[in-house]
Amino acid sequence: MPCFALDREREFRPQDGCFSDGYVLVLDSCKRSIERLDAVNIYHEIAAHTANALMIKIPVPGERWEIEILDDGQIQIEIFRSNGHIFVDEEVEPLINRLFDEFSD
Repeated sequence: MPCFALDREREFRPQDGCFSDGYVLVLDSCKRSIERLDAVNIYHEIAAHTANALMIKIPVPGERWEIEILDDGQIQIEIFRSNGHIFVDEEVEPLINRLFDEFSD
């Protein structure tokens, strides 16, 4: 399974044991991925929402990509797509209320 780094010359394959430490794998894979994104000027953010993964968030027009690089070498990608609807006027307040009602502590 190749890592997200998109480096076709150097792929990590868990069965080959290229990296013994999962953290090294995550950091190396993230570093190479970020270098590739930077090279083509794709904006991204780095986040850590769990102890065993780093996430690269990539907002592009109409989509948001979340790429998680797990400490075992697994890559997970989730893509959120907009339906294009922009909420305005009387739609805004109920949405803000829903945000605070459903997602605040």
